[in-house]
Amino acid sequence: MQRWQDLDIAAAVSETTGLDAFIENDATSACISELLLGRGTEFTDFAYIFLGAFVGGGLVLNGNVVSGRALNAAAIGPMPVPDGSGGTTQLLSVSSLFTLETALRHAGHDPNALRTEPDDWSRFEAVLGPWIEDTGYYLAIACASILSVVDVEVVMIDGAMPPDVRQRLKDCTLRRLGDLDLTGFDHIRVEEGSVGRQARSVGAALLPIHSKYFLA
Repeated sequence: MQRWQDLDIAAAVSETTGLDAFIENDATSACISELLLGRGTEFTDFAYIFLGAFVGGGLVLNGNVVSGRALNAAAIGPMPVPDGSGGTTQLLSVSSLFTLETALRHAGHDPNALRTEPDDWSRFEAVLGPWIEDTGYYLAIACASILSVVDVEVVMIDGAMPPDVRQRLKDCTLRRLGDLDLTGFDHIRVEEGSVGRQARSVGAALLPIHSKYFLA
């Protein structure tokens, strides 16, 4: 593992292939795909949340993706949220497809079905419904936290899930925002992303184009 710690992988790939190589975290890559191929043209500033195996995010300001010094801007996964026992835990521990897989396994389902049946999760409703409710609550806290720091137009929610599940999760997040004290907020707008489960890989493929033509 130490060899990987010290390896400049972008330089190594470039040297091997003769092509430019780019490094970006997966959630920011997904955000790039939403900016260039999804609903990004509708908003100048937006925060982006992607639920995959874990949860991550991205940030667009003035039409540009903000990566940050360590490529972790708006990663949101480590964001502290209530753990239900008077303490805190990280958002990634309670809001992700991993938590859904765990719940399915405990209910006697094969969690691999989320990938083998990617377009219809309706047969898991007994587990899926409570997961959406819990996840929506934590995403509501995340949205409020984001908007208290960065005055973006909208928070977009996307993920590796069927479109109907994404819509339900967005709707639940909006409803659970109503349970929070939002005094001082001018507006809270939450929308669905549009690229979906392939957003991370599509965004990674777009990195050379984004780097050359879309950075201010």
